[in-house]
This record gives sequence, structure tokens and C-alpha cells, in this order.
Amino acid sequence: MRSNSALQPIPLPLLSRVVSLFIIFLLSACGGGGSGGDPDSVDGSGGGNDGGGGQSGNNQVPVAVTGFSLTTSSNNHTVTFDGSNSYDSDGSISSYLWQQVSGPDVAIINSTFDVASFEYPLVDASTTFEFSLTVTDDDGLEDRETFTLSLEPLLDGSTNLVGPVSIGYVETPDYAENVLVKGDYAYVADTESGVQIIDISHPRSPQVVAFFDTAYPALDVAVSDDGKTLFIVDERNLYSIDITTPATPQVIQSVDDDRFGGKTIYLEGSRLYISRYDGLSIIDVTDPSAMILIGNNELYEIANANDIHVVGGIVYLVNDGLKILDARNPSNITLLGSMDTEANGLSLVADIAFIAAGEDGVRAINVADPASLIEVNTFGPDHHLVAQREADSIFVHDNIAYVGAKGTVQVWDVQDLANPEFLGQTISRTRTDSLVVQDKLAYVVGYSGLEVIDIHDPISLISQDNFIREVDSISEEAIADDAIILTVNGGFDVFAREDTKHKAFPGWTIGTVADKRIYGISGESAVGSAQLTILDASDPNNLNELSTTALPATGAFANNQFFNFAAVDNDQLLASYTNGHAHLVDISNTSNPIAEHINLAQYGYPGIVGFRGDIIYAVASDDSLAVVDIADRNNVTELSRTTINEEFYMSPLFTIVDGDILYVTTTFAFHVYDMQTPTNPVWLNTIPLDRTNRMVKQGDLIFIALGQSGSGSAVVIDVAIPASPAVTYLETGTKTVQSVFINQDTVIFQGYDAAATRVYDFTPYIIE
Repeated sequence: MRSNSALQPIPLPLLSRVVSLFIIFLLSACGGGGSGGDPDSVDGSGGGNDGGGGQSGNNQVPVAVTGFSLTTSSNNHTVTFDGSNSYDSDGSISSYLWQQVSGPDVAIINSTFDVASFEYPLVDASTTFEFSLTVTDDDGLEDRETFTLSLEPLLDGSTNLVGPVSIGYVETPDYAENVLVKGDYAYVADTESGVQIIDISHPRSPQVVAFFDTAYPALDVAVSDDGKTLFIVDERNLYSIDITTPATPQVIQSVDDDRFGGKTIYLEGSRLYISRYDGLSIIDVTDPSAMILIGNNELYEIANANDIHVVGGIVYLVNDGLKILDARNPSNITLLGSMDTEANGLSLVADIAFIAAGEDGVRAINVADPASLIEVNTFGPDHHLVAQREADSIFVHDNIAYVGAKGTVQVWDVQDLANPEFLGQTISRTRTDSLVVQDKLAYVVGYSGLEVIDIHDPISLISQDNFIREVDSISEEAIADDAIILTVNGGFDVFAREDTKHKAFPGWTIGTVADKRIYGISGESAVGSAQLTILDASDPNNLNELSTTALPATGAFANNQFFNFAAVDNDQLLASYTNGHAHLVDISNTSNPIAEHINLAQYGYPGIVGFRGDIIYAVASDDSLAVVDIADRNNVTELSRTTINEEFYMSPLFTIVDGDILYVTTTFAFHVYDMQTPTNPVWLNTIPLDRTNRMVKQGDLIFIALGQSGSGSAVVIDVAIPASPAVTYLETGTKTVQSVFINQDTVIFQGYDAAATRVYDFTPYIIE
């Protein structure tokens, strides 16, 4: 056995959505000393050549070398052990054995292989786990290495964003129909996949911890007041489940009887109300092991409810209208009143029934007298982030209405029902078929997933005014102190405090700004020429030209090809074109920049979307993302090739490289990758979006313009934790948002015309 007395923090740049700050890796044991692992190791490698490798006769003892990494998916987070670097200098490793030495029990998967793993456990404080790897060589000699991992708690829901903000998401196997939240768990009726039990104690990292299978598609759930019993209905069965330990649900009773099955349920005290496809049942669940039918009404008029609520035996349900029933005597259920309306969801507060009424938005009905229902108000249709929205679900608490509306979550202040006040909204990853609120977090389900939305500060940012003028096109954004500089067709528009001017350049222009300098690339595709102009923008009212340099024309700016993007990394500028060509320019001397032509088209890369030093991010011929090393211009090397998330498989459009993190947009999504090891990119997260255009990053915020999104919107993403982005949306008032640019604490989204452009003050976002 070997020892290493040094505690070695491994720098993991936010590899996981579940690790707050770090994982600490420590080698410990007894025996000889040694240098130990490299504390700057990318994958956490710790062992090697510090005590193993001794002799036994003429046979060399093998050396156990351990490392670890952390990977994530939408459902779980895995710590992986890697012993593949273990070796035997005079033979081979014949067996591996990973064992846990101390700490809360975890289940090691593939414990007898060179690579093993375990699921990241839920811990409430920094917790130490000790493990060991024993390797045996082909002559039977062994070496054992022990090591310690200090695992941090999962993330909480904090974010700098304002308005309703999506902070967590977990996929479910099938269509998520309904959700109920109790304490630290969400129970999701997931149709063909039964009920999914999800730990939500850490809202930025919800995790499926168990499921219960049902004979038919699970449609709704209820939980007893003490939180110990879960009730599930499918089309013809009722189940009572012991969830004293939610991760290990146990069946108490199941009843196969179509009078016990149904579509929606509501539990009041010891009575469970079930809306069936042909009526209403009332079940006494005083003893969950002996559930008894005590009421049965087969009136079709009250059947097939989309939602149901019960107060003191009075039943409120919505199907093709609002129906109010007196069920205080279960053997004699009577209809008290009704109102025709489209009705998808229901929330009851005192004498007001709030109905999610599809295209009609939200209808507020006074139900004090069931025989004479009075509509108080209707609200909702005028505020939207998607083109066709319908109110699907609703939850009202403390005079705030949370409305699920065909993929958006809206927040309304309904204290004054005569004048409901719209507060904010965000787009959800789900259909918002069911929505509940607990502790200022909204839990939304629809399609295949549960989403967590932070509603602590529900007021969305509102645009200040229209901005600037109509421009033909915006190809890139630029920033300078107290000014906004747009690169537009034919040059630059400079909007400063004292003046507004246009500086012309020939032909199509792209540009970027770094260190208060404007780098503009312009040219005429018809003649195949381009030039770089560098301007000193420290005084935006008096731009000073530093140099103009002709760029090599060899194939880079061929006929009918266009500029794609320009970006600066330290003393290098990359200008790429739509044909796989680029100019890489040394700008260390701005008076005399030196440009060279880069041709990746000849290697099968038709597009270049980003760079960092000698690493180029390119679109491969199969539309995947390729990482290419161009350090040796005569021997371009592909380091890796990644298919961008199969569900959103489409060619990369734009990238932002920030340290070891790569942000990529495709037409319908935003993706995050850890590029710490360029030969092995690690996917961290994907956020579905709608037709992305330009994106920019300032501080921990990424702004993305969304084009052709119906009514027009833009997205703001907090990437302080890259693997767990928080997301909110803004209305822009235009069908297509072309670009986005930032000046100090202001962000501007530019549409096709001046009236569509919006200015937002982002001071509350604490941009640094």
C-alpha cells in the first residue's frame, strides 16, 4: 500500500450541475512515499509510481493508478473511477477490484473492471468517502491504493436572473400528465411509465429516485396529509403506496375495478374523489390497505374531469365547463350548478374559482352561490412569448396566479381581480399540462419531464423604449464605453452620447470589439478581396483609425461567399467565412497586424464557428462539431468530433469559448460542453430554444436572439454554473430578432425594423 500525505484539490471547472464548488481527491494509506498524482490533473488522476512497483523475487509488483471524473445527464450524476492507467512493468494487470472503505454506502457499478462508477449521492454537507483499488498482475502479485473523495452538497436554486426563471429539469420516460409536490419529493403521473418519484430537495438538480409501475397508464396522484401514503389512479385501478421512504415505495393495496380507476383525483381528509370516464367515485381511504367505495355517480355530465378540487365535501370540477357538486352525502351526489366554458385546469381560492380556459386565458368565477355563478374577470391573452398560447393549468396562492399557457409560465397579481397585473413569464421546456407551487418554486410537467421554475422575483424586465433606426442587416455586435457600435451592411453605425455617425466600409462588414478597439473586416465578394481595419474606440465620438490591412485573398473570400463571424482571443483575431476558410491575424501590433489564410475546407470542414488559440471549433461535413488543432499548419489534427445532442441534431451555428467551457447554439437549442480535454468533450447541458440567432456573453449572462419565434422573444441564460444554466425569456415585439448587443448594463435586441428593437436595463442582473 502507498501513501501520500498531501491533500490535493483537483480543479474541476464546474464539471457538474450537481457540485457546488469542487471535489477533493486525497490519496492515503501506508507504505512508501512518492510524488503522487499531478494536482493539476484534468481528470483527478492521483496515483502512480509512489510506492508500488517493488520486487517480489524477480517479479515486479504492479502499480495501481487511480483517477476519477464526474459526468451528468438529465436524470443522474455519476462519479467515475478510472484505473486504466495502472500497470505492471514486467507483465499485465489481470484483475481490478474497487471497494468502499468508509463513508455513507454507495453502490459501485462494475467494481471488478478497470473503470467503475457510482451515482452521486444526496449529501447535505461536505461528506468524505474513502475507496480503494486493488490490482493483481498475471503472477498474482497485488498493489492497493486508497483515496478519499470529499463530495459537496447539491446546488440550491439561487440565480442572478429576475422574473420567472427555469433552474432545473429532469426527464421522465414517458408523457408526464400530472404532478403533485409534498416536501422534498415530486410525484409525477408519467402515463405508460407509471409514477416517477423525484427528489427535489436540490431544485437545480432534481433526480428520479424511484418509480412505481401501473397496469395501465398512470393519470393522477394524491398524497396523504402525513406524507406517508401515495394514491395513484390509472384507467381502471387504484393503488395505495407506502412512501414512508419515498425511494423505496411499497404497495399497500391495489384495486382492479373500473369504479376505482379514473382520470383525476383529489384527496380531502380520508375521502378520495375520483373523476372517472363515466362519472364520479368516492373512496374511503381511512385504512389504505382496505379502501372502500362509498359513493358512485354515473352521470356523464360530471365525468372525465381535467381537474378537480374539494372543500368540505363540495366538489368543483372542470371538463367541458365548471361543475359544482354536493358530495357531503356520498350516496346522494347532487349537481348544484354549472357554467359552460373551455376548462383545462382549476384553482380554488375562497369563493373564486380560477379556470385555465384555453384560448380564453384565465376566467375568474365567483362560486359563492353555485346556482348563480358570476364571472368576475378574464385575463391572460395579451401577454405571451409564443405565438399560439392557451391556458392549460393554473395554481393560485397568496393573491398570485401562476398560469401554464402552452409552453409558457405566466405570473399575475390577482389581489385586485378587477385589474389583474401581469408580472412576468418564461418559456418552459414542457407543455405546462400540470403546475403546482411550493416555497416560491413552480413545478411544471408536460411531454416527458419535470421542470423547476424559480418565482421568488417574478417581475420580468420590461423594455424601456424603441431604439435607433431601421438597418438593413446586423452581422455582429460591438461594445465601447458609453456607445453602441453596430457592424452593418456597408460599415459601422456608432451611437455615442454626443453624436451618431456612420463610418463606411466597402461591401459586407463584420466586426468585433476588444480592449476598446474595433476590428472591422469588410470586402466585396464579387472581387474576392477583404481588408481589416482597426479603430481606436476609447473615445467613441472620435474614432481613430490605427491601421488598414489587406487580407490574403487565396480562396478565403471567394465569389458568393460571406463573412460568418469575427472574434478576438488575446492577441489573435479570427475572421471566418461561410466556406470553411478564415483569416487568423496576429494583432499584437495593431499598427502592423499580420494575417494568414486558414483553409479548413480542404480537410472537410465547411464552416468555422469559434476558436481559442490554435484550437478551432469547426462544422464537420456530417454537421457535427469538430475540435481541430492548427498549431502545425501543415498537419492539421482533428482532436474530437461530437454529435450535438441527438434530439437537436443540427449543424452548430455560433459558439462562445470561455476558458474551458464551450457554449454552442444550433437552430433549436443551446448546448454547454466542458472542453478541458479537447480530445474528450464532456456534454453538460442542453436547453431547447426556438430558431437561435446571434448570442453574446457578459459576465455570467448569455443573451441569445431568437428568430422566427412566432411573436418574437430573446433568451437570457445565467451560466455562473455552466452545467446547470438558469433561463428566462424576454418579449421583443417582433417575429424575428436578428441580433443582440450590450453596452454596459443595457442590452439591445434588434429586430428587422426600428419599432421592433427593444432596450433592457440589466442593472438588476449584477453584470460585472
